[in-house]
Amino acid sequence: MMHNAIDDQDIHRVIDGFIDFFRQNVNNPNFEFAELKKLMEPIFRKTGYRSTQGGGGNILILHEGAVGDFIAASAAIREIRRIYPSAHITLIVRSESKNLAECCPYIDELIAEDFRLDNKTFQSLLPTMTNIAQVYKSHLILASEKLLRRRYNLAFAYTYADNPSMPLLAYMSGAEIIVSRFQGFGLYFPLITEVVPQKSFGYHAADAALGYVEQLIKAPLVNRELEAWVDQADLEFAQSILPSATKLYAIGLGGAAVRKHYPPKFYAEFINMLLREDSELHFVIIGGKTDIEDAAIVMANVESDRVLDLAGKTTFRQTTAVLSFCSMYIGNDSSAMHLAVANALPCLNPNCFPLDRMQPENIVDRWYPYGVPSMIVCPSYALEECRQFMRFTGCIAKIPHCITQITPQNLFDAYKILLERIAENNSEPLIIGSI
Repeated sequence: MMHNAIDDQDIHRVIDGFIDFFRQNVNNPNFEFAELKKLMEPIFRKTGYRSTQGGGGNILILHEGAVGDFIAASAAIREIRRIYPSAHITLIVRSESKNLAECCPYIDELIAEDFRLDNKTFQSLLPTMTNIAQVYKSHLILASEKLLRRRYNLAFAYTYADNPSMPLLAYMSGAEIIVSRFQGFGLYFPLITEVVPQKSFGYHAADAALGYVEQLIKAPLVNRELEAWVDQADLEFAQSILPSATKLYAIGLGGAAVRKHYPPKFYAEFINMLLREDSELHFVIIGGKTDIEDAAIVMANVESDRVLDLAGKTTFRQTTAVLSFCSMYIGNDSSAMHLAVANALPCLNPNCFPLDRMQPENIVDRWYPYGVPSMIVCPSYALEECRQFMRFTGCIAKIPHCITQITPQNLFDAYKILLERIAENNSEPLIIGSI
């Protein structure tokens, strides 16, 4: 019997199988995904979810990362559409990325959900998923209401750390081929049909995202440019609010971790240095609602009216549109920096990672401004409290800490070097110390 059409009875059989497994294992301290697959595969075959031959008719892309991670995956989403031009593509993202994803031209359907395990809860579940109920139940509802009806041929499950949430949801969607990565404990490894090799050293997040597609097609991808999408209303908003300046630089505040925040008074001093040097230069401050106070400090300390404060006043798409009228991004390692990269802007980034704590795997290598001319200015040495620790993030403080060693003059000197690299069209990132 062929099962190409949507069959409610088939969906009910699949859901019943997942429910039965949940009831049998909800209190099992050694929840095994291999056992889940052993139970469900016969049901999937019987109900026609394993008869698609893995073609690209319906594709599911699951992305649990934050906005910066999502922007880094934009090239991969574009390439999936290029390879499968006729497929129906469903994209699932966290709600914070919804505003950007709504204008993505490469998808047919968008689902925004907040289903990711928070880090504290997730860490408490390792090394075995002793409380899988938190994600299992929500995934089952989403699968039954929206996903199983699509009969996905293929799913790309973008996951971070060793969080099993996305590969599990990909499996519960009924997808025949699941492309994903595992590392560390590898809890969800049995659910993956195409395993993406784990590469850490010097491997940017954008390359990691493209690696999922390259693993499937067994070939490298040439077009690796990142994208961000806006509509006409976003562009009109930017045009209406920005000065008619021939040279406009964006100052990006914020960032998820406060240790990444360059002091606002330092930004003001740096801006003043550039304003004195160039009478045609204007600035626009961008950031979220949590950056309003820092933006006010900048505005109180600049010596010109050629600075516009938009912190907390724009959506992600409107920020993207504003950046499209700028010629440089100067600011923190944040979602705004990656939106600037998607607009092909040169970037000057004061970064909290001390040079003397650099390891083969570090947050700078994974999140530098991708594919554009850039200068990354780091503190040359970790401050005392951070010297005894070796972490992916370098600085371990919960306040601006090691980054405060970078002076406005350090930033100004790096700016001069960046101008030279722009003239040379040199898109390799250059990392320098504060002394």
